[in-house]
Amino acid sequence: IQPLDLVFYGSASARPGFPAGAPTHVAMVMDRKGAIFTFGSEPGPSFRTIHYRSDLHSIRRYTQLIPVE
Repeated sequence: IQPLDLVFYGSASARPGFPAGAPTHVAMVMDRKGAIFTFGSEPGPSFRTIHYRSDLHSIRRYTQLIPVE
């Protein structure tokens, strides 16, 4: 895993607005040791470890280098 990777959790079954099997929560990787940043639920944003939930769905990388002008 690398910083800025996205970690998906959960699996929708009957939740409105989610296709069946789709993840229902996302967090962002902060370091190569498994620290993540999540908005989660109350009380708000927090730092956790990647395995803070038992329903890890997948990890994806969406980074693209964009030139700065």
